[in-house]
Amino acid sequence: MNSELISMISNIVVALSALIVALVAFIGLRTWRKELTGKAKFEVARNVMSLALKLNAGFKAARDIFTFSGEYVGRSRQENETSGVSQVLDEWYARSNRLKPLQENLIKIQEASWEAEILLEEYSSKLISESTKHIYVAMQNLRRRYTPISTQGAMRQ
Repeated sequence: MNSELISMISNIVVALSALIVALVAFIGLRTWRKELTGKAKFEVARNVMSLALKLNAGFKAARDIFTFSGEYVGRSRQENETSGVSQVLDEWYARSNRLKPLQENLIKIQEASWEAEILLEEYSSKLISESTKHIYVAMQNLRRRYTPISTQGAMRQ
């Protein structure tokens, strides 16, 4: 009888040990999942912030009042181009090239907003989406602002 009691207690201890190990494993996996989710959210938020800072710097550069001769070196010139027309077209070429990195960053931010929609709260992705719409409008306004009057009709087509 004594050996049966020890055997029964032993079986209960083994069963309880298995339950405790399963519970600890479950808690550990849940904690690990939260950690991975937290890291992913942090990376998405950091990526969006980094892109926003790049976009901000790009806007500052695009709005710079000075253009330099190196900015319009690649522009093709027309045969009978006067110096006045050349100066206006050089300015337009330089300023429109400044907008290209902004467009690339805007596309990256839109991609990041889709990722944010999955990982972050819905409010965050809506905020990013609304911001990209405003940024696009601002870029269009910059483009119109720096487009020479003589080329505005041709650019709309």
